[in-house]
Amino acid sequence: MDGEATMPGSASLFQCSEFVILPSGEEALFSLWFGAVNALQDITQGLTIMEAFHSGLSADSTFTLQYDENTIFSGYRVASIDISTGATIVAAVGGSPFAGSALTGVPLPPQVATAVTVRTALAGRSDRGRFYLPPVVTDDVGDTGRIGGTTPLTLVTAVGTAIDAANTAGVDSSLVVYSRKLHDTHFAIRIEVGDVFDTQRRRRDKLVETRQNYDLA
Repeated sequence: MDGEATMPGSASLFQCSEFVILPSGEEALFSLWFGAVNALQDITQGLTIMEAFHSGLSADSTFTLQYDENTIFSGYRVASIDISTGATIVAAVGGSPFAGSALTGVPLPPQVATAVTVRTALAGRSDRGRFYLPPVVTDDVGDTGRIGGTTPLTLVTAVGTAIDAANTAGVDSSLVVYSRKLHDTHFAIRIEVGDVFDTQRRRRDKLVETRQNYDLA
């Protein structure tokens, strides 16, 4: 993922979204941005890039073992984006579903997420990104309520390896951070996974709650 600090504005930009069906029945997604360094690319290049990422995660048992079998990575959507406006030019879908393979443990609530931070060579707020993986199983929770043991290293290595595969699959492509405010892109040089759980409230907005009542005397 090494590269120069900026990418020419005339190059291509793809928003690549991975869809996940959570054990609760909720649907979630997380998105990465990939840019073509030198030349305009059509949507086929974006699909090639995202297929490499999706397949990389599917084939990595260290990744799937962090998720319950009812957590389904159901496929992906790739959108070609106009860098100067942020508007979608064209979009396409693909990917074969794959499931988690955890041998023990049950899934955490749908709004619990593991954050992946994307770093560039610059330090501004618009020069870093973040996406949120689905909730892992309870076996990944440490004694203090943090993400326990080697799980952060396992996740960052699996996701990083899949990103490396995606970078290689494309033509002059690389993971980038895209600022919708500045309409600018910067090459990613590192990803990070910490040991503190994050939340994505919208992942449980449609979840129907079963309530128990107690009538006061």
